[in-house]
Amino acid sequence: MSRAAIHRADGRIEEIASKTSTSVSRGDRLVVETAGGGGFGDPAARAPERIEADVANGKVSRAAAATLYRPSTDETMRQETTS
Repeated sequence: MSRAAIHRADGRIEEIASKTSTSVSRGDRLVVETAGGGGFGDPAARAPERIEADVANGKVSRAAAATLYRPSTDETMRQETTS
């Protein structure tokens, strides 16, 4: 969920709607928080080396990668067991 607010110089915080007009003054801060994305593309088409990098960087567990990226990780897992 996204939201926006004006943090006024005097300490007040005003939540603002997504479609509005307002004014800001010197010392005010506009804070906009946007929702994260879920990615794009077919997970099964992700390159095995990129999946391994995601696992190594803690972005996804090995178990989750094996489920989410099934065709790509099948090949990666075969390579690991034959090495």
